[in-house]
Amino acid sequence: MQLKGHVMTAMMFLIVGCQNTETMMMKPIPNEVQMVHNISSYNTYFDKEASTEFIMNLVFNHKKEVAIKQEEISIELLPKTDIVEMTAFRIKANPPQKELEQKALSVDFTSKKAGRHIFTQIAVKINGDKKIYPLGDVTVDVKEGPFSGATVYTGGAGIFPTQTPLLFELVNSQPYPIVFKGILSDNPLIRYKPSDIKVEDMSLPDKGITIKPKESVKIHLDWQVQFPENQIVNMEARPIVVTENKGVSEYATVPNMVYRNDFK
Repeated sequence: MQLKGHVMTAMMFLIVGCQNTETMMMKPIPNEVQMVHNISSYNTYFDKEASTEFIMNLVFNHKKEVAIKQEEISIELLPKTDIVEMTAFRIKANPPQKELEQKALSVDFTSKKAGRHIFTQIAVKINGDKKIYPLGDVTVDVKEGPFSGATVYTGGAGIFPTQTPLLFELVNSQPYPIVFKGILSDNPLIRYKPSDIKVEDMSLPDKGITIKPKESVKIHLDWQVQFPENQIVNMEARPIVVTENKGVSEYATVPNMVYRNDFK
């Protein structure tokens, strides 16, 4: 899965100091890298028996004369948090944006504990030169609970320039029945009501729907994707499926959906 954005043309600033503890000093920095503005949400879960992994898909533009080589770069998302941990990142070339080169930045995370956090900046160090850029609002929400044993087969994840429904098949891989209760996604620009979730073309009942062992159901969510007017933005949603077993909420991951309007 991959990326989206808002080209920042105003001068960006380097922020020096420790978060919430030291006085922040700012000085202008060259506009070498322009992060595409993010309004994204990543829902995941943490089980005491095992953490879960997810990928964050970002994108940035840069001047052609600025060499971007992954082996010469390190990154860090800010403010820091202990609910998730970055484990790796990858940079891949995208089609250029007019006079600028564009790169996809995929960042691997693993959950560490339950909690909610919003990343707003990214620190980029190139050959020892560290700069901090605006990132937008990137929300991570980690629920505490076990893996449900449900398997999700996507019906079309990817990067889309226009509204596209969330489609997947849900298979109960457990030897006992589970109750499908809904889909959890927190992106403020991707909206839906519980009644918008269709199970085999029928609205999901308030009490959920029981899925027998080895049974599969098709899920269709025609959510409303609201692109901001006159703004390039990267909107990513990484939902989770909520099921219930003996009154306990359990979770399974859904592939990321990315909406970005700079390549229509």
